[in-house]
This record gives sequence, structure tokens and C-alpha cells, in this order.
Amino acid sequence: MVEESLEALDDSFAKMYSSFGRPSIPPERLLKGLLLQVLFKIRNERELMKHIRFNLLYRWFVGLDFQDPVWEPSTFSKNRDRPIEADIAVGSLENVVAKADEEGLLSAAHFSVDGTRLEAYDARDFVEKCRANNVIPHVAQKKNSAIDGRTTRHEGYAVSLRKRKRIEEIFGWLKTAGCLRKTRCRGVSRVRWIFTFPTAAYNLLRMRNLEISAA
Repeated sequence: MVEESLEALDDSFAKMYSSFGRPSIPPERLLKGLLLQVLFKIRNERELMKHIRFNLLYRWFVGLDFQDPVWEPSTFSKNRDRPIEADIAVGSLENVVAKADEEGLLSAAHFSVDGTRLEAYDARDFVEKCRANNVIPHVAQKKNSAIDGRTTRHEGYAVSLRKRKRIEEIFGWLKTAGCLRKTRCRGVSRVRWIFTFPTAAYNLLRMRNLEISAA
């Protein structure tokens, strides 16, 4: 499923790199490495490189031979902006969802929307900078939603309450396995990437589990 999802992004990958100059590491391999990091709860790229160096299954998955040198951890930092600019995470998520739809694993019977909060590394720095410049930061407080009988009378509202556990499971997995309890990057575009890519990984796990159950 991972191979099929990445093959559909070949055109996007081709636009990310120049046709001349020093050969670059194939982006498919870097994305597979990041996928391993998400699926196996590896804290950072440095630890990821240690795992790939000694784990033959990881080497096989990312496309490295037994004697191929493993990349430097800084490789991910230097190449992180390219997939962000090309919106690779969104494309990967869309391809996985399309594959699930093709295999009849999706249902249009119900649709729910929810959100979660992520702890940011730079929150303290932001507050300190505001204080240094005599600026008082305003923090948005979560308000109680105004839900009345116009909403609760519908059958879909009761279904949403039952399905809410599934949504919470997704956010719970993203914050533990997906390393999203605290963001590792600054900027909306980078945080969006770090949120979207693990979401695609979660969908792959769900598809795998559904196929096993069906078998």
C-alpha cells in the first residue's frame, strides 16, 4: 500500500528536484524512513538512522542494500522543506484515502469533525518575547459550544456521540505513536506537514487491520 501511494506521487517528486547536478537521495526513501519513525515511535531522526543502520527489515523497507551507507540525520532537516512546498503529505493522504475508497473500506453514512490541541515548543519563547517588548499575549480560551435542541433533536447527533471514541482514538494515536504530543517544528506549514503525514500512516494501519479482519 505504501508503494502504491508513493508511485502516484511520481510527478510531484520529479518537480521537487533538478535534472542535473549532484544526485539526490530519492524522496521516496526519505518518506519511507519518516513512516518508520511514525509507526515505531522513534523519537527523532538521529535515533531513526541508528535503527536503519542495524535493522535489516528497516533497510529493506527504505530501499537500502546491506552495504549501503545510512544517511546523516541532517539529511531530513535539509530536505524537509521540499515535500512541504510540494504538499506531499496532503497528496499522500489523498492517495491513501482514494485506495481505501477503491477497496470499499469507506462509508458515507456519517461524517464527524473534531479538533485537538498540540503543545508547542516555542510557546514559552513567544511569551518571553512579548514580555520583553511590553506586549501582553492573548490566549484564546475554549468556550462551551452552544448546542441546543435544534442540534440534539437530529439522529445524527446521537450517532456522533457514539462515534466520538473513534475520533479520540485517532488523536490519541497521533500524540503517542505519531510523536505529536509536542510539535518538533515551528511554523504553520511545518506543523501541518507533521500532522498530515502521520494521519496518512494511521489510515494505512486502519486499512491493514480492516483487511486482516475481513480475511
